[in-house]
Amino acid sequence: MKRIRIRVFKKVAIIVGIAIGLYIGTSSAELITIPACEDVYIRTSDPYKTGDIPGYYPFLKFDISVVPTGKQIDSVFLRVIVFRVKIYWDGDVIFWNMNNQEWTESIYPDSLWDFPTSNSTFQDTGFGMEIGNTFSVDLKPIFLRDYDSSHTYCSIKMKDPDCSSRILSHSVNDSLVLGDLCNISFHSHEVSPDSAPTLFVYYGESSVEEEKFRPSSFALWQNNPNPCREFTTIKYQLPKSIHTTLRIYNVTGQLVKTLVNEEKESGTYAVTWDGKNNKGRTVTNGIYFYKLTAEDFTSAKKLFLMK
Repeated sequence: MKRIRIRVFKKVAIIVGIAIGLYIGTSSAELITIPACEDVYIRTSDPYKTGDIPGYYPFLKFDISVVPTGKQIDSVFLRVIVFRVKIYWDGDVIFWNMNNQEWTESIYPDSLWDFPTSNSTFQDTGFGMEIGNTFSVDLKPIFLRDYDSSHTYCSIKMKDPDCSSRILSHSVNDSLVLGDLCNISFHSHEVSPDSAPTLFVYYGESSVEEEKFRPSSFALWQNNPNPCREFTTIKYQLPKSIHTTLRIYNVTGQLVKTLVNEEKESGTYAVTWDGKNNKGRTVTNGIYFYKLTAEDFTSAKKLFLMK
């Protein structure tokens, strides 16, 4: 049986230091990290395209039974560790829920490809632009399709929108490939649980309790950890459904990264920043500001990046 490592981090209020005058905010959200227990990629090709350009599609499977039942899921992010980026990779990805609990790495690729998918989420840029850790956009709708149904597994299909669609073969080894000729490669679970594709699942109180404590005001908390090295989490809350933006700026006021720019329901949210800008490039060490805007509410806080 494959070993699943679980790390649960309680976010607590601590003082970072008088010298920098910052603190890490208090949060009731908890984090579980779930490494993939199955992963494979299949190679496709379009017979009508000149040159028979291949496409590579990863399929990832996670044992989500480790997440306590009946919790309010705040957000879910996929982290992969990229070790090769080919020129002209543009960082856009489509994610789907695979709607299948039974598949394994040894399954015939035609069968894997033909599984019906649902709950797609599109990331238009910034995925895997540099070697190292990279995070997806929030995949909560994909995760909830299985979590709300008390399924054991959540499986995710990844696709570069530019890829073709005819099955050729599949591969099970120590690396996964995403894209066409312009692709990225990242580690599979065969390397180690620490470098496997991993779901970062943030959750809080149960849905019933959440109704009792529905936010009555806007709030933006200090990022955690701070100072941060590889990634940091920013938590905020909204008392009503509203269009919300959360952006990171450098000390000169230039936009670095847009983390949120969409309609959000009332609730508490957690967003992870991996220290990269909107082009997927790692930013330099230093001081940054993150700003939450929702209707007439605006709040900004300072964070330190020290890689």
